[in-house]
Amino acid sequence: MRHQSGLPSRVKRLRQAVGLALCLLVGAWTITALALGAELSPIEEARSLHAQGAALYQAGKFREALPLQQRAVQLYEQALGSEHPETIVSLNNLAEMHRALGEYAQALPVYLRALKVREKTLGPEHPDTANSLSNLAGLYRAQGEYTQALPLYQRALQIRERVFGPAHPVTSISLNNLASLYQFLGDHQQALPLYQRAVEIRERALGPDHPDTAVALNNLAGAYESLGRYNEALPLYRRAWENLEKTLGPEHPTAIVSLNNLALLYQTPLCPQRTPSPSCRPGCGPRRH
Repeated sequence: MRHQSGLPSRVKRLRQAVGLALCLLVGAWTITALALGAELSPIEEARSLHAQGAALYQAGKFREALPLQQRAVQLYEQALGSEHPETIVSLNNLAEMHRALGEYAQALPVYLRALKVREKTLGPEHPDTANSLSNLAGLYRAQGEYTQALPLYQRALQIRERVFGPAHPVTSISLNNLASLYQFLGDHQQALPLYQRAVEIRERALGPDHPDTAVALNNLAGAYESLGRYNEALPLYRRAWENLEKTLGPEHPTAIVSLNNLALLYQTPLCPQRTPSPSCRPGCGPRRH
């Protein structure tokens, strides 16, 4: 199972639903306006393109979304200026599209520009600044530049703790991001307490049976396993799998990967309970946290 680095799933689903609804609303309005012979202003066209690009992005059509977002950024800059919040949101979406396409060299200057403007206009402690820090860190991490990503994730966590509080689900995202980076760096002792905090937050805020809690449990189990603490990893992997099988269904890809993680731990020679063992599902592949 991959380390979770984005928003909790219910927030993601809400954001996707709002984005799609907005796209439909703006699209319908645009078609009606054009049919009536109305001419769109630059800001109206920018918002329409932005909404269409966002919907295509959510549908996984990154290449089709890219030119729409590029044009939206140009129109936002003309209509509102290069430092307006809407322009920066559009810039950030453009960077996300480049990143999704693996075009890291194109994404980097856009992320850097968005961060610079947010620090200048909103301040270094604003939640949107934390979002930009986290996005930039994620790009560096995707490129394998872990030491570049580390201080950015640390700053994002500090901001979110101050703004939202140490027990907020958004703070748990930063905890998870930072912990997973420490694991990539081989510093499992640093990762462990961060994962523990993320589990505690999600259990309190989302409940013990929420899929996002299962993700946090899986990540914590992976940290224990990396430290050779199999007795502590095993019940967490099992609980994560049972949670995901119940909430998402046994055929869901995330549940299958969770089952694979548990099965592989059972097959470890030093695992304290090697039988009975669940079986890896066909095609589940190597362990992924």
